[in-house]
Amino acid sequence: MIRKYDEKTLEPLPLDLPPGTREHVLIPSDEVIFHTNDHPRRLWLKNEKQPLKKKGNGRPIHCCDWITETIGRLALSPEQITEQAQKNEGDRLKSMEARKIIYPGKNHDAWWDLKQLRDQTKIAADIFEYTHPGTVGIWIFDCSSAHEGLAPDALNVNNMNVNPGGSSAKPMRSTIIPLNNPPSKPGQLDTRGMPQDMVYPADHPNQKLRGLPKGLKAVLEERVSVWDELMTRHNGKVSGKCKRCKTSQVHQENLQNNYPA
Repeated sequence: MIRKYDEKTLEPLPLDLPPGTREHVLIPSDEVIFHTNDHPRRLWLKNEKQPLKKKGNGRPIHCCDWITETIGRLALSPEQITEQAQKNEGDRLKSMEARKIIYPGKNHDAWWDLKQLRDQTKIAADIFEYTHPGTVGIWIFDCSSAHEGLAPDALNVNNMNVNPGGSSAKPMRSTIIPLNNPPSKPGQLDTRGMPQDMVYPADHPNQKLRGLPKGLKAVLEERVSVWDELMTRHNGKVSGKCKRCKTSQVHQENLQNNYPA
C-alpha cells in the first residue's frame, strides 16, 4: 500500500495497513546530462549585437539520482551521517547518498556500463533500506539506453534470426505463450498459456536442428493462432528487422513526423 497525502497541506495521511502488509514507497530514477556550453535561451543584448556562443556543446556532466516522496533525494540526513560515522568502517554504508555524478569524455570518466549501473543501484538500495526500514521499495527507471543491458538468455527478438540457428542468433530461455494471443480457430490447438522452448531439444528428430536457437518463423508457427493471423495479414511472410527499424532513432522520429531526414 502506498501512502497518500493531503491535497492542500501535502502532509502524509495516516496509513492503515492490513495485517501482513507493508508500506510501499515509489523510488523514481532519472538521469540528466549537462554541457559546459549550455546557454540560456534568452539574453539581454544591445541593439544589433549578436550573442557569441561556442560552436560545440562542450564536455558533458552526467548526473544520476533517485527521488522519493518521503525524504526527497535518496540520501542520509545529517543525524544519520553522524550515526554512520560512529560505526566500524566495515559496517558503514558505502555512500551517504545515491546520487552519482560523472564527467565522461576522452581521458576522463567512462560512460556507465551494466556493472557500474548495478553497483550504483546496489548502493541506492542499501541507502533506501537504511532510511526506510520495514517498507518495500518500488523502483522506477527511465528509458535510458544504459538500462538496455539484458541477461544473456533474455527473450530479445533482436537475438533471433528468421530461420533456425545462424551466427548472430543467441540461445534464449523458455517462456510461456501469452494468454492475450489471438484465440485459436475451431478444431485447432489452443496454445495460450503453454510453455515454449526457444531452443530445439537435444533429441529433436532432425539432427541438424538439435540444440539450435529457434528462428522467428518456427516460434510463430508453434503458437498456431499467431501464425494463422500472420498468414491472413501478410501471407505468412516473416522478416527480421525492416529497413526503418535499422535506421537511427532520430531518423525514425523524423519519418513518423514527416520531417526531412
